[in-house]
Amino acid sequence: MLGVIPCAGEGSRWGRFHKELLPIGPETWLIDISLEAMKLAGAKKFCVITSPSKIQTHVQHFLKEKYREYGIFYVIQQEQSDIWGAIKESFPYSEDVNIFAMPDTLFDKTAFRRQLESRPLVPFNLGVFSTQQPERFGVLVNGKVINKTPLPTASYSAWGAMIWNKAVIESWLQNDPGDYTNAINQAIENFGYDAFDLNYYYDFSTWSDYKRWLAESSGPFSDDPGVEKPAASAAQI
Repeated sequence: MLGVIPCAGEGSRWGRFHKELLPIGPETWLIDISLEAMKLAGAKKFCVITSPSKIQTHVQHFLKEKYREYGIFYVIQQEQSDIWGAIKESFPYSEDVNIFAMPDTLFDKTAFRRQLESRPLVPFNLGVFSTQQPERFGVLVNGKVINKTPLPTASYSAWGAMIWNKAVIESWLQNDPGDYTNAINQAIENFGYDAFDLNYYYDFSTWSDYKRWLAESSGPFSDDPGVEKPAASAAQI
């Protein structure tokens, strides 16, 4: 099982700070949530998609003792596009099961494991959460993903993680969807999907999001960040 983590983004709204390395606990960084969720699910290898300007920082960070048991390796994202460019970089290293999560989010670390243990796995799976801010996320409407679009006030199911198998990769290679929203919709059209609950999802989009999380949650020095749900007002940011 392969864990895929896209870390090539330049973080323009963060002054080019690598937000996946935000501290969220003692010897704990934001990217650890995705890594630990994947490890709990049974991943043995972890593909960190990085960039020429970030590779040195990532390598240095993952030299820490706590990561020694992780099979982390690095791939440079050649195509500077959205996360679809990162997903494509993982294809040569794909396994029968591939799990994908964003490195700058908080969600229930048991989400992948629950999905993999609860039922027979279908080719394509979406980890979802509830939001009333569809303009910030890709939300499911009539069985398709609509990305960051103003919609009528309501509660929507947004995606935040994925699981796919090699059949999905083959379909993507046969007809390159061009971006990640089209990739998800193409997979849904070809294979359908099974949704699994992320329980909550906190996206650190800006410094203000991080500061608000520090103020409204147990803060950066809790013993196990990401297990307990953050404050209700922050859970869907």
